[in-house]
Amino acid sequence: MRRRLVDALIAEQGHLCAYCNIRIDERPGGHHIEHLLPRRLIASKTPLTEEEQASIERSGIPCDRLDIDHRNLLACCPNKDGKHGASGCGDHKGPRLLPLTPLEPRCETALRYLPTGAIESDEDDGARTIQVLKLDRPDLVRARRDALEGWLEVMMDVEQALPLDEQARHLQRLLVVEPLPQFVIAASQLVQRYLPTDGVP
Repeated sequence: MRRRLVDALIAEQGHLCAYCNIRIDERPGGHHIEHLLPRRLIASKTPLTEEEQASIERSGIPCDRLDIDHRNLLACCPNKDGKHGASGCGDHKGPRLLPLTPLEPRCETALRYLPTGAIESDEDDGARTIQVLKLDRPDLVRARRDALEGWLEVMMDVEQALPLDEQARHLQRLLVVEPLPQFVIAASQLVQRYLPTDGVP
């Protein structure tokens, strides 16, 4: 049962970490299953704070099911016991609540990725989420920069090979292949920045 759930979560997320968008896989050590709302809220011996109560209510998940409800589970990059031996997003988040979660549609616009691989946000929730998950850690910035440099090359190739009216459509198709490209949100923002895709079906 757990194996099927893990496989389904990873497939649903396009084989990307829900937090940092790095590639993950089903093998042991290739991922970490994260509780978006921490399990500590179930057995809390102190009254829940207003923020904690509001987060649970927004999720629609009964407090006593936070540890098993699939709506509270995300696949993310390996934790410190994983194959890379380095702390992952789940380690950095720990038992804290995120001000901005990957389940919120505004997440894709509140967090802004630069061609240098840097990440920033003008919103307080976005800036605090970057800080909590350490999405600006040097290894991620380098990996995003390398991925985005690759996308710039793809975009130049597409620009030379296809008429203008086909370029955006072709790039959009590349962004939804399975499994999803690593750092797909950063890549999508890059494509939109340099080649607007408004009105492309």
